[in-house]
Parts: sequence; structure tokens; C-alpha cells
Amino acid sequence: MEKLIYRYEDYNIAGSEWTWKFFLAKEGPTYVLSCQHECAGEVSTHIGPETDLRNGAEIYWALQFMIAEITGFKLNDSTLPPIAEQIAEISSTTATEFLTGPDSEDTRGERESMKEEARRAEAAARRAEALKPFREKIDDYVLRFSDGPLRYPGGGTYGNYRSWARRFLEDYAIQNGHLPTGKRQIKVVGGVGYSGPSHDFSDME
Repeated sequence: MEKLIYRYEDYNIAGSEWTWKFFLAKEGPTYVLSCQHECAGEVSTHIGPETDLRNGAEIYWALQFMIAEITGFKLNDSTLPPIAEQIAEISSTTATEFLTGPDSEDTRGERESMKEEARRAEAAARRAEALKPFREKIDDYVLRFSDGPLRYPGGGTYGNYRSWARRFLEDYAIQNGHLPTGKRQIKVVGGVGYSGPSHDFSDME
């Protein structure tokens, strides 16, 4: 069951009004924070949710980030006790943890790290799915490139021709929906990047 824990209203000089309602729900050992946006004359929309919140401190930071993204502002100290009162109807312990949220930088950092790892994993999964039609052909084709290390003049290494060719072919396939043909420069943008020699991909067909 969802519990309304905070309500934010805004308007503009034209008289349009918006309302954001923030709900908290307990799902097993964790919490889910969601937001419903209402505007007069329009169908309400939902924002979020933030899931797997383990305690009140994580609820605090999730709510702060959600409100900052919507309004550009953060909750001030005077708004915290009324929200904690609503959370206390679900769990008094969680409400206490919520009030100490501003002091829980470690929790904030840990959760942001977890979210970043999840974003990277999701991006990698999307990339792998997009490359499925080309995976076998790319893996076979790049075997013709050397896997010996490429070295900087000072002696350091920066991958090998095979890995850069694979990255080039993968990026090209994702961006264009097909593999390259004809003569192309093997160039990779992003990260350390790579700008290598041209290669004739005519036999890719």
C-alpha cells in the first residue's frame, strides 16, 4: 500500500498549476519511492520509481534527488519532520533514519555507486543485445588483426589492433545497423580513443 509522504505545488504567471505527489510503499524488506505529477486538464503521469531503498537514509537521498530533478531545489530542514511523520505510520525506525539522512554521506555515496553500476550494466546489456546479429561475424573477422600490444613511444601500451578493430566494428554496427564495406579508417571515439590505419572491409560482405 502506498503512503503519500510529501506534496509539492507550483504554478506560473499564466495560471497553470502543477502538483507532485510523492508516495512511499514497503515491498518486502525494502521501500519504493514514486512520484505522481498532476496538472489541471491533463492526464496524470508517474515519475520514477526509485526501488530497493533499504532504510530511511536512502529514502531521504532518493527523495532529495527526485525533487531536485523536478524542481531544481532541495528539501529544507523544516520540511523533513512532517515527511518523517508520514513515514512513521509505516515504520518509526525508518522515520528516524530519514531524519538523520542529511548526515549519512556514506549511505548516499554507496547508493550512488550502486546506481552507477546498475546503469553501466544496463548499458552493456543493451549494447550486447544490439550486437547479437553481428556478433559471430565480428568475432570471426577480427581474427585477421594482430593481438600484439600497441606501444607508445615511451614504452606504454594501448591495447592491440584486434581489440580496436572489434570496438570499431561494434560501434559502426550499432550506429548504422550494418557492418562496414569498402575502405574505412579504423577509428574509435570515446574513452582514450584510437585513430588507426585504413582497412578495406570489402570482404566483409
